[in-house]
Amino acid sequence: MLLAIGFGGEFWPYIMAGLLIMAAGNYWMSQLNLEISPGQVVWPRVVLVLGLSICFAPANVAAYLYTPPLLRGAAVGLLSLLRNEGGSVGTSMAQTLQERRDQFHTLRLGESLDSLNQAVVSFLEQARGECSCSRPAIRLLRSS
Repeated sequence: MLLAIGFGGEFWPYIMAGLLIMAAGNYWMSQLNLEISPGQVVWPRVVLVLGLSICFAPANVAAYLYTPPLLRGAAVGLLSLLRNEGGSVGTSMAQTLQERRDQFHTLRLGESLDSLNQAVVSFLEQARGECSCSRPAIRLLRSS
């Protein structure tokens, strides 16, 4: 932070460098697949957190630089409140969207699974023949 103030308050190069490092970390994580070890997840995350720290420290200095000393306590509290509320709202919105998409895809998958679909009925008949279970699944399907 002192480095950013020492250069006359030029925060944009540090913020842009942090964003570029975060982009590199996110790109690295996007190239991962299911055949990775836990150690291979750590280093892309380290790069991402390094970019976050390079980005947010100058942003906080820029936010408080021209605030009068008597109001800095209130400014810190207000920025902290807004950061927490923004995180809560963002998390709630993402969870809501995920739940709605989950419901949509579940309904799309199940809309053709009824007693009028001959493929479903024959599959359940085959499954009943291969296992020693009774007919509750077929009865349940035909009752709907």
